[in-house]
Amino acid sequence: MRSSTSRRADLAPIRRLVLILAFGALAAPLSSPAATGNGWFSGNCLSSTEPFPEHSQRLLLRVLTDPLDPGIDAVLLREPNGQLYAAPDLYAHLQLLPAGPARKVGLDAWFALDAIEQLRYQIDACAQTLSVDRSRVGATRRYVVSAGTDRPAPRSELGGYAQTELQYLTGPDTDVLSGLLDVGVFGTLGLAHSTALYDGEQLLRLDSRYSHDDPGDLRRLSIGDGITRGGVIGRSLRFAGVQWGRDFSLRPDLVTFPLPVIDGVAALPSAVDVYVDNQLRARQDIEAGPFQLSQVPVIAGSGEIQLVVTDLLGRSQVLRYDFYVTPALLSPGLDDYTLEAGFERRRYGQASNRYGRGFAAATWRRGISNQLTGELHLEGSDQRQVAGAALSAQVPVLGVATVGLASGAGDSSGGLMSVSAEKQWQHWSYALDYQRASRGFVRIGEREPGVYKRDSLRLSWHPLQTGSLSATWLDDERVDGSGVRGIALGYSQRLGADWFLTLGGFSDQRRHDHSYFAGLTRPLGRSLSGNLSYDQDEAGGTTRLLVQRNAPDVIGWSARAGIEQGRTERYSAAAAYANSAAQIGADAESREGDTALRLNLQSGVTWLGQDVFVTRPLSGPFAVVETGEVANVRVYTEHRLAGDTGDRGALLVPGLRPYQVNSVSVAEEDYTVDQRLNRFDQSVDLPGYGGVRVVFVPDARVSRRLLLRLGDGTAPPPGADVLIDGSDDRQFTGYDGETLVVADPGLHRLRAHWAGGRCEVDFELGADDTVSRPPLALVCGWAP
Repeated sequence: MRSSTSRRADLAPIRRLVLILAFGALAAPLSSPAATGNGWFSGNCLSSTEPFPEHSQRLLLRVLTDPLDPGIDAVLLREPNGQLYAAPDLYAHLQLLPAGPARKVGLDAWFALDAIEQLRYQIDACAQTLSVDRSRVGATRRYVVSAGTDRPAPRSELGGYAQTELQYLTGPDTDVLSGLLDVGVFGTLGLAHSTALYDGEQLLRLDSRYSHDDPGDLRRLSIGDGITRGGVIGRSLRFAGVQWGRDFSLRPDLVTFPLPVIDGVAALPSAVDVYVDNQLRARQDIEAGPFQLSQVPVIAGSGEIQLVVTDLLGRSQVLRYDFYVTPALLSPGLDDYTLEAGFERRRYGQASNRYGRGFAAATWRRGISNQLTGELHLEGSDQRQVAGAALSAQVPVLGVATVGLASGAGDSSGGLMSVSAEKQWQHWSYALDYQRASRGFVRIGEREPGVYKRDSLRLSWHPLQTGSLSATWLDDERVDGSGVRGIALGYSQRLGADWFLTLGGFSDQRRHDHSYFAGLTRPLGRSLSGNLSYDQDEAGGTTRLLVQRNAPDVIGWSARAGIEQGRTERYSAAAAYANSAAQIGADAESREGDTALRLNLQSGVTWLGQDVFVTRPLSGPFAVVETGEVANVRVYTEHRLAGDTGDRGALLVPGLRPYQVNSVSVAEEDYTVDQRLNRFDQSVDLPGYGGVRVVFVPDARVSRRLLLRLGDGTAPPPGADVLIDGSDDRQFTGYDGETLVVADPGLHRLRAHWAGGRCEVDFELGADDTVSRPPLALVCGWAP
């Protein structure tokens, strides 16, 4: 007796044949008239009658989703009542979710197409097709237009540095040497460093800190000296202790504020061009049906987004949306938090180890929705406690408004209220700040209230890219009655192609002081500029003329010279030069007959792995560029000269951007024709501290010119394709059969072919072969 499994296997071909015959029997009467096409919603059958089977029947159909879809074959189930059922795998192909209860037929589950709202379909029995229109289905497809790149976090080798900035000042009654010192050690575990100041008499410690970055979770841990993050309610305070929390600078490509979300509907698969303020920012391919574009790349402020949706048939539609975005809000569900504990730092820069009371603080911000962000802040010591909360909301017309409230306890009494609002339009913007505090309200680190009464309003108008006008009202009053109350005006305008005009003024109503400013700037070349300015206050007026040259690259020299006439008579001149090892500078000043001279030197020593470099001071991560045996190669960062690799074939390049892609390249003209490189530029990811190696290794393959001859002594025609075994690099012959090959040393087979002929030959490349050697003559035999 045979098993049921064997019986089903035997019946499978018969079952497929029955399905095809059954469909053929129903083919003639199943169609209905429709628009013509390549099978998508087309009806070419003569009869429009559509009888239904007496029992459930399976149909083998070609399923099409748009006019250009080649389609797939699928088996569907047709019921006597006319309903059409599809299997789950077809729903997956259609990118739809099955709806309604399943229809069980044996072991198979089927779902009715009619259960999906707004889904249109039609059977063409003559063409044996099922046309499906998904454009009206409510399931929205979401597309991310612009997102951060997920890259592995870069790590630094073990290394360290010691760097200094020395300054010698001599003049009337002055003769002093001072400087800053910074030493540190870095590696995969983080960065530990300390800075100190020498003022000519004593060495004072400034900051000592250990930091560890976790770019994957956007967190940073710091132990030692630091500055607190107070948010809306708190204040920045120097302290010594522990700081841990979220740091978005570890992912500069991450957009933390809500970006516009655009909804639309496409009847067919389409291409969407995204324009922001009439500038193309992105392109996105979408499927048919409702779609949603998120993270549309825009800049802060208000503007207009235009979507140009072009379908497969070439039809276009333009959709317009107004938007307003601001970094004052966080994306929904995104958290920003900091925990801090330690001791207040006192007399910073005057004493090395002077600390105050211990305290702890916590700040937490969270994006509640696209229009709402909340914040909580707590700080306290044994004698003083402050608690506050703030809410930032996007408000129609006003833009983004932030309201904060805080209350003090212990030796801090009363509270603080803060209200601010801001908005940027295309041609103008405003910012409003209103703060009120009790006379006894003090925060951690304050000996007297930092805020008592503060009002400010700034209006800015920039109708064109060539000019702007701004006005600011400020009323800042302290508890003792002192402060500033006045209005500031500013205006800038480009005059023609080369001149820039700047005007400004401030009127202090409390002190009855008034000051004015006017400046005119003109570039005098690629790196040279001149500036003429005049300012007036209660003490009189001053005219200044300044000519300045900026270094066009990181390496190079800069200089300036100035004259000042009016309240004082002053002449000054300065010059500085920077190379890969140091930056030196000198400036002199003569005022009222007294002359002073200042000399400056900035340099340091850095080691990475087994390598030691004398270099300009580090201001962040760096790269060690290695060119191997090729010496004196110029190195560029972001197309700016950074130095050359010298005789040792290596250069340390400081001042690169952390956790971002930096462009590092070498000068192609510094390599000979025999020194081949696979590429002359590299994109480099850098950690927040330390360094990485960027290696430009010459190609290990060798190059040789070949001179091909056929058996009759003639050369293959110019342009014949040449291919070396084991290589995908296709070459071609030039005049008189000469060609260039690049391959590893050893035995190779060359194949050449052209219209009407082909040939092949074996040859050998030596390790000392170069392009500059005479061509190697080869007889290329005829190949069938």
